[in-house]
Amino acid sequence: MIIKSDTTEEAAGRALVREIQSAHFYTPQGEARYTRDDGKPVNLRDARKENLFPSITHIMNIMENRALTIYKEKHLLAASYNNRPLQDELEEDYFARIIPKAREDGKQAAEFGTATHDGIECILKGWAWDKENPLLKLAADWIQENVEVVHWLEETLVSESMGIAGRCDAFLKLRGMGDAVVDWKTRRFKELKSGWKCGWYKKDVRQISFYAACVERGLESLGLPTEVAAINIALNTREPSPIEVKEWTQKERDNSVEMVDAINTLWRDEHNFYPFGTEHYYVGQLMPEKI
Repeated sequence: MIIKSDTTEEAAGRALVREIQSAHFYTPQGEARYTRDDGKPVNLRDARKENLFPSITHIMNIMENRALTIYKEKHLLAASYNNRPLQDELEEDYFARIIPKAREDGKQAAEFGTATHDGIECILKGWAWDKENPLLKLAADWIQENVEVVHWLEETLVSESMGIAGRCDAFLKLRGMGDAVVDWKTRRFKELKSGWKCGWYKKDVRQISFYAACVERGLESLGLPTEVAAINIALNTREPSPIEVKEWTQKERDNSVEMVDAINTLWRDEHNFYPFGTEHYYVGQLMPEKI
């Protein structure tokens, strides 16, 4: 009897599929489900069994980002070249070892961003924070000057009709702006002759617009004023420089919620994934009746 062995391409494909399918999911009540009981990442199969909602950031990954693709492929090629297969190492084990190495730069950036977010949260809560950290110093100065009230920090927001959830950084009352949904970004600014400048992306406005729409719907259900600002605040990770604040217009937000709805429809169709109890609404029906 001949047992067909896997090809290199098949082994590589399985390793990449495992990485792609791992994602952040939430229960319809907003409880995070990132890992299973055995410690492995929750995947689509688990989400189907448990009726989980994907995160807003995960569904947006279905859109091609050419710059990100080049970045990831560049690091994957370099990791493969610098780390050759070990003697008698199975191909699938080799690929499983190489992929994390290729993602180290991105992982370090993500960990730096998480640490900065944690520091900012401590500042907003009045807790101890690293006063030697130049980025946190900039954030603390901005917070001191602009934040009047902290409504909440790090809350999970859920759209039951869309079947999407996500974790938002903060809901604040800002001096001169009123109530605002805020999302902090640590980003490598571009160096121009005039100074440093943050690059903004469509995913930024789509994510914060989704959060703002969820908050407005929640306020409406409580009979409270629903007008909130949607703001991204960026800190430069290349060199301490002035914080950039981006307030998105209502037109940009309306268009972005419509795009999130369309992206979600595409994501669901591609993965044949429709959480129980959710319905699909086009944006004309979605706003403002139900988010």
